[in-house]
Amino acid sequence: MGWLKRKLNIDADICPPSDDVGAHRNPETDDAVLSETAERAVRAWLEEDYHIYNWCLGHRAQLAGVTKS
Repeated sequence: MGWLKRKLNIDADICPPSDDVGAHRNPETDDAVLSETAERAVRAWLEEDYHIYNWCLGHRAQLAGVTKS
């Protein structure tokens, strides 16, 4: 993470939280399976992000001289 801190000009002694609550992590004992309704909601929420991500993948391939099939 050192390179990212340097890139973002963040002091080396600043660290992200390591505990589950502070880091917004679910405990491993929690069931991580979403209901169908929840999954549809997440996909709808992220729909524009998927378009941007796919555009970025295509653009990266163009820059690398690779065409999408």
